[in-house]
Amino acid sequence: ELFLSEKHFEVKEWKHKDKTYPVYFYNFNDHIIWGATAFIINRFVDLVFGYNPAPRAVAEDPRNEQYLDENNLRKRIPDS
Repeated sequence: ELFLSEKHFEVKEWKHKDKTYPVYFYNFNDHIIWGATAFIINRFVDLVFGYNPAPRAVAEDPRNEQYLDENNLRKRIPDS
């Protein structure tokens, strides 16, 4: 219920190095799950259950594309 409802979910815009990023928060009682952990949970719930309370899908987040590009580049560069 915690992750399959908008009730405990919140997005805040945080600025870092002249860029603004959405940061996800799950609030439950006196506990807060946020940042990378909330991002991973949000992506998992979206992929497994097809539910995402964020205003736009996590898969559309530009950080995903940058991450994939960096990993693909690493795969192409042979280890020395």
